[in-house]
Amino acid sequence: MSPTPSRYIPISIPDDWTGPQAMAVVDFLNGLQQAIWEAYERPILDCYDPETDAPPPMPDTDWFGEE
Repeated sequence: MSPTPSRYIPISIPDDWTGPQAMAVVDFLNGLQQAIWEAYERPILDCYDPETDAPPPMPDTDWFGEE
């Protein structure tokens, strides 16, 4: 049995990014999340334990309403 993956990993980010730099990171992370979900949807869902967790949500983090 594999360990339950952590849902939240504390990280720190620079506090001096410009708006475009921050937006580039957001765009990258949105794309990364979508690519991981598309490649690993079934294994991610297999990590779900209905007695202790809510199901992993479908990626929907288009924070700025852009495609």
